[in-house]
Amino acid sequence: MLKRRRFVGLLSQLKQHSVALISLLVALLALTLNTERANTSEHQRTTRDASFRVLAELSQLQLLVDEAHYGSSGQRHQPISGWARVNYMRDLAMLIPEPVPKSLEALYVTWSQQVGQLGELDEVGASLRANVAISDNVRRARLSVKEVLSQLD
Repeated sequence: MLKRRRFVGLLSQLKQHSVALISLLVALLALTLNTERANTSEHQRTTRDASFRVLAELSQLQLLVDEAHYGSSGQRHQPISGWARVNYMRDLAMLIPEPVPKSLEALYVTWSQQVGQLGELDEVGASLRANVAISDNVRRARLSVKEVLSQLD
């Protein structure tokens, strides 16, 4: 009998406070959804910003590569600025989803293998091969960044 009376009392309190309980449930649900949306927006903003920075660095690296091979001897740049750009892009790659990190790693490997031949006046053929190899990897990296950007909301 006591159990029944407690149950009826509980049921009565639930009826009295049903609007408040429903309001609390709706508020918690709205807060959860808003937090999730904010996290998604922040992730996409970070990805977008890092992607645009990588695109800018890729353009500058391509310019450096072309000037090293095609430019006059006074116009040729030292590869140290290329190393700085390639390493900076590798750092940014951790903020961008695949396939960008793979393509930037491939660019790094190609750069490290080919930069010694780039701009060599004594071996124009080797310089051209280095230019083509690095430029091809720059193009692939650019395409992978554009692919990631096109998938963002």
